[in-house]
Amino acid sequence: MDMLASVSYSDIVATIAMIVAIIAVPVSGYLSYHFAIRGEKRKEFNAVAEPVMMSLLEQLDCVNEGHYCGDEIKTNEIRKLLHVSDKKLRSQILIDYKAYEKAMTNSGSVDEWSKFTYSSEESRIALRSAIQQLAKNVERR
Repeated sequence: MDMLASVSYSDIVATIAMIVAIIAVPVSGYLSYHFAIRGEKRKEFNAVAEPVMMSLLEQLDCVNEGHYCGDEIKTNEIRKLLHVSDKKLRSQILIDYKAYEKAMTNSGSVDEWSKFTYSSEESRIALRSAIQQLAKNVERR
């Protein structure tokens, strides 16, 4: 009984504080590292996605005006985007890019005077839809 009586309130508080400190320091270090890595991945994704998004927006404006949308997005740009994306987004971008390529191929043709003509209004709408869908997954994070 004397042993219990000699343990004071301040000893108990000091012991609890030491246990909390031993646990809290590694946990806070891990959390700060985790969020720093997440922020860097977001910045990296945005840096790669920005030029792709600008190209998509320019193409969307051209399609809306009924003009030829120019050069399509290069496979290399999409590969860079896939490289900095997480697995779920990566598969969706790949699906949307395949649909975009198909819509670009089927959208129309260039005549002998180098004038582009949409094959139909449906093909123009399909191209606009494919561009919009791809743009959803390329937005800044």
